[in-house]
Amino acid sequence: MRFDKSPDWVVSLFDAAIEGLPLQRRKMFGYPAGFANGQMCCGLFGKQFFLRLGENDRGELLRIEGASEFDPMGGRPMREYVVLPDSIRGAGRASILVNPLYRVYPVPSSQADRR
Repeated sequence: MRFDKSPDWVVSLFDAAIEGLPLQRRKMFGYPAGFANGQMCCGLFGKQFFLRLGENDRGELLRIEGASEFDPMGGRPMREYVVLPDSIRGAGRASILVNPLYRVYPVPSSQADRR
């Protein structure tokens, strides 16, 4: 399966959003992703910017028009992850993303050790 490359402006937005956060930047699905305690907590998939959120935050974000569950392969959504709507993800709005990212990675290191 061939995936489209993320546009440079989306990669720049992602990099600006995670700058200064205690995340490790790696690739997932061939795209930039942020990891905390060994667990993926945010990333890109083509033009999509997705976040791993707790149940309450996930429900709140999914109520915004254009937000959706992250479903990279079609038919098998990664239910803990939400794709940001274009209205939030738009170019030059990285500061809006930083606040949610601080609530994205509540993965305790003990949970990451169970892998």
